[in-house]
Amino acid sequence: MYRNIKISVISTLKNEEDCIKPFLENLLNQSVQPDEIILVDGGSTDSTIPTISEYIQNNPKIKLLVKANAGISKGRNIAIKNATSDIIVTTDVCSFIDKNWLLELITPFKENYEKWDVSSGYYIPEVKSWYEECLAAVIYHPIYEINSKKFNPSSRSLAFKKEVWENIGGYPELYYSGEDLIFDLKAKYRGYKFYFAKKALVSYQMEPTLYKFFRKYRLYGYGDGQANLWFFRHVIRYITYIGGVLLLFLGFKFSYIWAVFIFMISLYLYRPYRRIHFLKYLKEKSILYRLRAYLSIPFILFVGDLGKMLGYTEGQWERIRGIDKSNRINKYTGH
Repeated sequence: MYRNIKISVISTLKNEEDCIKPFLENLLNQSVQPDEIILVDGGSTDSTIPTISEYIQNNPKIKLLVKANAGISKGRNIAIKNATSDIIVTTDVCSFIDKNWLLELITPFKENYEKWDVSSGYYIPEVKSWYEECLAAVIYHPIYEINSKKFNPSSRSLAFKKEVWENIGGYPELYYSGEDLIFDLKAKYRGYKFYFAKKALVSYQMEPTLYKFFRKYRLYGYGDGQANLWFFRHVIRYITYIGGVLLLFLGFKFSYIWAVFIFMISLYLYRPYRRIHFLKYLKEKSILYRLRAYLSIPFILFVGDLGKMLGYTEGQWERIRGIDKSNRINKYTGH
């Protein structure tokens, strides 16, 4: 039995003049329309705000709030605080949104409002180049790898009852990154029920350069360290690399150790190589093109791991020293 519910779509942004128009067009052309769209701008200096203002003239459901230097968490909290709906839907501005995205996300609430508290969609990377093909193989988890019971969704494609946000204290504002993960874990700890809406899809732009990829993963690791998340997972990563280096050098003295080293490397690369075939990124490409991808994937994977290890060490160091994080939360602001 369907239930009538009010829906607020919220997002944070800053200097998004290149993608704000297609983003708003995507939302305004959804098969199910939200009751309101609330955007919190962290202090754009380009044409983002004037562009949104033009849309507001013809679409009063769009609301713009400007809060200079508001980070992602703070921006989301401001938007949700000003929302008037039962259901909050979050997404990122630089995402292409499927026409039925909102319909798929809110269907669990319409069909059984009492059973579900959070509805999580999924996301796919936009692949336009050889580098992005390789990067997608490293970082993207296809649906077949997802365990819906253990899945911690990104707020890139998420819907939840406003009371969930209220009861867990909103998005945490003292961390550089991982705010949506902390939001998920707090909601699950409180016993809220998650629905996996795998057809609620958005696509996202990946980091255009290897340096930006490294910087983003260092930020992820830093956020994990600050919040003391996934301790054993990060320790395993350190141990794996230290063990690999030891095996590499021991192999020069004991040749049979090379077999162990090659086996470890094979395990390390299995998922990325499997993904690149499953996603068919290299289909009908030349042998040279494919060879270049196969040789580049290990390096890209190492760059991401290095970023996480450095960031996690930095985050843990700050957490242990007890530095006042409130003085640094605006280092990365806006969307």
